[in-house]
Amino acid sequence: MKEGALLMKYIGSKVLESENLILRPIKEEDLKVIWNILCDIDVAKYYLVGKINYNWDQEKEWQYKKLERALNDDVFQWSIILKTKNEYIGQVSCQSSYDESGNKNNDSIRDVGWFLDSRYQGMGFGTEAAKLMLDYMFYEVGIEKIETCAAIENPASWKIMEKFGFRRLNKTKLIKYTIQTKKTECYCYEITKEKYTKSESKIEYLNLYDNKKNKTNKKIIRGERLNIGDHILIAVVFIKNKDGKYLIQKTSKEKGGLYSSTGGHVLYNETSKDAITRELKEELGIEIKKEKLKYIDDILLGIPFADIYYLEEDIDINKLSLQKEEVDSVSYMSEDEIYNLILQEKMTKSHGLIFMNYFMNIDSSDI
Repeated sequence: MKEGALLMKYIGSKVLESENLILRPIKEEDLKVIWNILCDIDVAKYYLVGKINYNWDQEKEWQYKKLERALNDDVFQWSIILKTKNEYIGQVSCQSSYDESGNKNNDSIRDVGWFLDSRYQGMGFGTEAAKLMLDYMFYEVGIEKIETCAAIENPASWKIMEKFGFRRLNKTKLIKYTIQTKKTECYCYEITKEKYTKSESKIEYLNLYDNKKNKTNKKIIRGERLNIGDHILIAVVFIKNKDGKYLIQKTSKEKGGLYSSTGGHVLYNETSKDAITRELKEELGIEIKKEKLKYIDDILLGIPFADIYYLEEDIDINKLSLQKEEVDSVSYMSEDEIYNLILQEKMTKSHGLIFMNYFMNIDSSDI
């Protein structure tokens, strides 16, 4: 019995599937494609392997040896297949890890790695593949921990780790990547099953929209880089009381300390009204029926579209329950007070723009 066998299941590289990807064990048809991708310097420069042969006749012997083990129960390595094209675009794996003395760790402490065809980088596929693999390794295989590292100069890799809650350790490591002549400084990361479970529940997915605000069939994790022509959706509400003043919140110091109305990202498969009611509940502790929200218009704010809403409601600010991570304080402000905040650049630019265009000097009956 292998060390760690009591903690994990040796069930091999099962086929995994997400919205855009299929992860499956390596097949013979993948071998030359893998080699072609790794012949791209931009892909291979942060890849660890014994050596890279730029002659297929020399390379294929090693590739076929890897294929012989692909279906073994103790191998956790997948080809990444793009479903829309049935095309191999990369690889992801969860392999044995070693301590700083070079000794093999308990089997339930693993390392991870991935690479993508350069044509498909920056599209969220790396994150999507990593999530499939991490879910499988923690929840089905039952590993306890991942210890890994990533080149400091390769943020595309370590940003994926940070999205999933990996903790960056207070140390770096020098690694000699295969095709580089010098050692590269790397950040060190770790994550336990317990930490991943907590972090995974906080990941927020967003729909993508085209230039005409049509929802596409794609989604991304919040914070991922968007491609040209892709947009996301936010929602903003301005709340006005019977005295003609607007409910304005000051964001927490961690969020910049600026003033704004209430709003946020519209999450995957959520409507903008859903987003408004959720944000009001989370940030201010207010429960508002969606029927009370009046849709005003939408506006393109560069990358995000914003759905704009209006609400007439007398809300007692002394009874609010503020989400301190997001909101420092709340107050009612007149149009002149809000206008002065905008002039002094103390209000979130997008909310200031919306206020000036849709609410400033406009009678409530005209909204």
